[in-house]
Amino acid sequence: MKKLSRILYDHRVAYILLLPFLILYLTFNVFPIFFSGLLSFYTWNPVMGLESMEFIGWENYYFALTDEIFWLSLWNTVKISFISGLSQHILAISLAYFLLHIIRRGAEFFKAAIFLPYITSSVAVSLVVFNIFAPSGVVNAFLSQLANWLYLEDLLARLPLDFFDTEWIRLTIANQVTWKYTGINTVIYMTGIASVSKELYEAIDIDGANKWQKFRYITLPLLAPYIFFATLMTIIGNMQMFEEPMMLTHGTGGISNSGMTVSLYLYKMGWDWNDMGTASAIAWILFIITSLFSALFFWLFGKRGFKKDGI
Repeated sequence: MKKLSRILYDHRVAYILLLPFLILYLTFNVFPIFFSGLLSFYTWNPVMGLESMEFIGWENYYFALTDEIFWLSLWNTVKISFISGLSQHILAISLAYFLLHIIRRGAEFFKAAIFLPYITSSVAVSLVVFNIFAPSGVVNAFLSQLANWLYLEDLLARLPLDFFDTEWIRLTIANQVTWKYTGINTVIYMTGIASVSKELYEAIDIDGANKWQKFRYITLPLLAPYIFFATLMTIIGNMQMFEEPMMLTHGTGGISNSGMTVSLYLYKMGWDWNDMGTASAIAWILFIITSLFSALFFWLFGKRGFKKDGI
């Protein structure tokens, strides 16, 4: 005990300097986690104050798990996550290889340009996307010109397309998510490709391999750890998708909740309908589902996959 006190005293300046951060971290990160866990067993309208909290056990979880909108929002989340996740990683790997092995010169410039959407405000981007895909936007104008040029009467009859209706909204959201996160994944894959030994490429050059064979037999297998990491981060991030559906559906979840995601649903449950207890329960259910998806992915493609490839 004296030794611990001595250590604390000797490093008192460091601990004092860390104290403001620690207080903020505990207040805004740790406390909300425990409070939401407690709150998930209560019914509470925040407008009525803390005195209105009433313990109801597992009822919030039962309500969420038997609610059709919750399951619809979960399906929407999984569908958007799959479409955007698959497309962004295919694009990211292709771009990374293209920049490092095809372009080479100016790769850093294109790397910065591709990364830019990741650090751009999702709110600002959503407003731009909304206008691009609007009935009078650029996409519909382009399709109209294309249909006229190719005499596509069926397409002309359907124009202008409403990219925010039940048929298209999930693809519109997935398109924005893909555009935003392709850059960060490209940077990750460029790091992985740059770490591949040049001797391996020189050896396969001697065997007369073309660029596709180099990619297939050298680059792609050695990218496995980077693909695993980037895909795992995508799964975790996409399951918490909020800003894109929030902005593109104006917070409504779209027509017939076709653009509703789990995060948007729990937000509406807590702040629009003032049911913080159910919102907290949904948050914990989402956490459990995301953890299960991540654990399953790790079990299927993690250490086993690396051992199989000898990595």
